[in-house]
Amino acid sequence: MILHQAIRDTYSNVFSIVSNSDGTYEAYDADGNIINIDSNVVSAQIEILQTDYDSKDYQRKRALEYPDFKDYLDGMVKGDQTQIQKYRDACRTIKEKYPKPT
Repeated sequence: MILHQAIRDTYSNVFSIVSNSDGTYEAYDADGNIINIDSNVVSAQIEILQTDYDSKDYQRKRALEYPDFKDYLDGMVKGDQTQIQKYRDACRTIKEKYPKPT
């Protein structure tokens, strides 16, 4: 959960986080002491994490469509240049379909 990651990123002494049924949360250190959380600091970190996640959308899409790397390895073992090139071409097509943002 992005909220928990944001809390842990901004408060290194967090040991556990409890989400309450009313949408609030409490964070505790290893000794069970409650940690006062500044929601503005956590919200800023959530924005950073979300921006990072969104910027890697192309990676997630590529990963779903890339051919199985075993095809490439099989071609390498057999010395089958046609199979290797087929794999490379398939990867290139996916990279063109989901380009890396500039």
